Amino acid sequence: MPKNQSGPSRLISLQVPSETLELDLENFRQKALELGASLAEIIPANWVEIDERVRLKCSEPLCPYYGKNIYCPPHGPSIELMRKALCRKRN
Repeated sequence: MPKNQSGPSRLISLQVPSETLELDLENFRQKALELGASLAEIIPANWVEIDERVRLKCSEPLCPYYGKNIYCPPHGPSIELMRKALCRKRN
């Protein structure tokens, strides 16, 4: 298996078993530590606050990646979409 993969790919589903989700989150936590994070924790989504000013940090002063990275503004998800996604309840 290539180094950048942690397991077989699978279809995205709205119904993910709790065990699968917990394993995925732990894999992401471990990867963050491997990549140099000094601390990585799994927290509930409702602890995350979405602040409109974050996008301004990318444009004033202009970040060299602004408009060049698919994860960065203006390409990333809208603030409203992120709020909706994070407040969605798991079944």
